[in-house]
Amino acid sequence: MALLGALVRSRSRVHRVAPEVLTNTDELERMAAGEREGIGVLSGWRRDLLGKELLALLDGRLSS
Repeated sequence: MALLGALVRSRSRVHRVAPEVLTNTDELERMAAGEREGIGVLSGWRRDLLGKELLALLDGRLSS
């Protein structure tokens, strides 16, 4: 969860968007548990801005 949160904060600073606009703790916990359906950060513009990187991190394809 710490790495997911760090990635959210980093991308929010880079793109000048509040972290809570991108996602929230509930979504991150659900993603960490393996859920992929019905999670806002995995659709639309948020997927492009952050969601793909979160999935890569969870899948071991991205390291910090």
